[in-house]
Amino acid sequence: MSSFLLATTLLMHIAVSHQQADPFGSTFLDNFSNDNVTYAQLKCTGVEGSAGTCISCYNCDNDRFKSRPPKSIQRLKLKDKNCKESEVCCISNLDLVPRNTDNCGTENPEGYPRSRRPSLRSVLDRQYPWRAWIYTLSGQSQPICAATYLDLGSVRALVTTASCVNGHAPSELVAKFTKTEQTTLEISKVIPHKHFDASTHVNDIAIITLAMLPGHDVHPACMPWTPALFGTACIAVSESETYINQVIPQQQSCNNTEQSVMCVFSGSKGIKPQEGAGLFCLDPQSALPKYLFHGVYINDSAGLVGSTYTNITHFLHWFKEEGDKLKKKVIVRRN
Repeated sequence: MSSFLLATTLLMHIAVSHQQADPFGSTFLDNFSNDNVTYAQLKCTGVEGSAGTCISCYNCDNDRFKSRPPKSIQRLKLKDKNCKESEVCCISNLDLVPRNTDNCGTENPEGYPRSRRPSLRSVLDRQYPWRAWIYTLSGQSQPICAATYLDLGSVRALVTTASCVNGHAPSELVAKFTKTEQTTLEISKVIPHKHFDASTHVNDIAIITLAMLPGHDVHPACMPWTPALFGTACIAVSESETYINQVIPQQQSCNNTEQSVMCVFSGSKGIKPQEGAGLFCLDPQSALPKYLFHGVYINDSAGLVGSTYTNITHFLHWFKEEGDKLKKKVIVRRN
C-alpha cells in the first residue's frame, strides 16, 4: 500500500477514534488540521512501517486487541510535527468484517406475517426481527422499554439500557417480540454494566438472557466491530412505530467526550424512540443489505434536534466477557 493511501486510510479511521476521545486520534489529526504547521515540520510527519492491506489503527491498549492473536496485529510508528514517535496497532479490515450468522441484520420488508403498511413511514411487525420489548409481570399492557436481540456467541440475549431494568429481579420481567402478541418469554438473568452511573448515563447498558429462545421468525441484529464513520445514515423506530432517520455526527459537534455514549442527529424533532430502542445502520462491507446495531436509545438531547445513545462498539469486550460467562447456561428453543 502506498504511503499516501496508508495515510488516507489512517485518517479515516483516526477520525472515528477522535470522535471517541482517543489520544492517538487527537495527536495525528492535529498534524493535518493545524494551519500553523511549517514545511520543516511536515517533512518530519509521517508513517513508518508497511501494511499489505487496508487497515484500521488504534492505540495499542485498545480493548479490541485483547482477544486477538499477536500475529494478526500490525504495528506502525507515527511521527508528529515535532518528530516524536508513537506506536499504533492495526488490524486488517478483512479481519474486522463481522462474522455474523443466522440471517443477522436482515429485515423483512413486508413484515411477518406479511401485512400492508398503514402509512409510508410505518414499521411493520417483525420487519426488523431483532426488535423486542420488556414488560413487568404486573403491567403487560405497556412495555417499560425496548430492547434488541443479539447473538453473543452461543448465547442469545436482549440488550437495553441499565436505566430500564436496574433493580428489577428477572422474575419480575418478561419479553415480547411484537407489542401485539400474547405470548411472553421469561427472563432468566439481568446483567446491568457494573460501572453504570444513573446520574450521567455513563455505561447505561444491560444484557438480558431469555429462559427460552424465541421462534424461528426472530433473528438477531448484526454486531458492529468498528465505530460508524461520522456522517453514517441510520434508522431508529419511534414509540408510535414509524421510521426516524438519524445521522451520526462528529461527537465534538455536540460536546460529547464520553466514550460510552454518543449523540445522534435526527431529522424528526419531537418524534423519538422508546427508551432502550436500537440504532441500526446499514453494514457498508456487506454485499446484501444488513443492519448493524450501533446504539441503545437513552433520551433526547435537551434543546437539540438530536438524541443520546449508548455506544455499542465501546462495549464489545464487555459483551465477549459476559457472553463467555453465560455459555455454560443451557437455553431451550421454544417450538
